[in-house]
Amino acid sequence: MKTANKTTLRWLRVCHMLTAPLWFGGTVAVLAGGGAALFPKLILPAALLTVIVGLLYGACTPWGFFRFRWVTAKWVLTLAALLLACLGALWDAAPEGFIAFAQAILLAAGVAVAVLKPGGRKILLFAPPKKERTEAELRDAIEKDRRPL
Repeated sequence: MKTANKTTLRWLRVCHMLTAPLWFGGTVAVLAGGGAALFPKLILPAALLTVIVGLLYGACTPWGFFRFRWVTAKWVLTLAALLLACLGALWDAAPEGFIAFAQAILLAAGVAVAVLKPGGRKILLFAPPKKERTEAELRDAIEKDRRPL
């Protein structure tokens, strides 16, 4: 997979750092009493831009979409939050407090997954199977550790 150059990735990061906090901030503003009018005017456009930037990130970096568990988990959380943003923007009778609260939880969980990378940076798909060590190889490795430097 061909990756984008440094300048392109930096601009993608700038776009992400502008759109993702805008999405989360708009959601928190609804929770603070900003009203459902923020969904179609602020939250949905910010959510769509954030997902577009994420798609570009996935296509332009070696992380991809399904290569690492944490990236896959973040995509699931992000798409669920996007669904809630669409629901809040399109459905007039939606309980905006509940939708905003659920969306804020999903977005915060996405940030936690991106920062903490639970399960490490283990490859989810396309990983070669681990080779099992024989008893002789294990003994050699133990013996090598016991040798003085």
